[in-house]
Amino acid sequence: MNSALSTCSTVNSELREAPSQNSKHAGPEALFVLNHNKPAGYVGSNKLMARNLDELANWVVTDKASQRAESIGKARRILLDEL
Repeated sequence: MNSALSTCSTVNSELREAPSQNSKHAGPEALFVLNHNKPAGYVGSNKLMARNLDELANWVVTDKASQRAESIGKARRILLDEL
């Protein structure tokens, strides 16, 4: 069984007829779209997309930092005069 990851949903025909009304109804959340009572996709606002991309970027940076932190013990100390 498929589960919806949103509290707002609509059907394809309603979305086609009045897209702005449906997006206002969803607000800051993604709008879950159904086609013949089956999941068809999600529609999100620009703010939602920007927030998701920022969160994804933070995960990538955190992952890289944790990988590099593991190798800090292998680092070699150098003096400024050696540069």
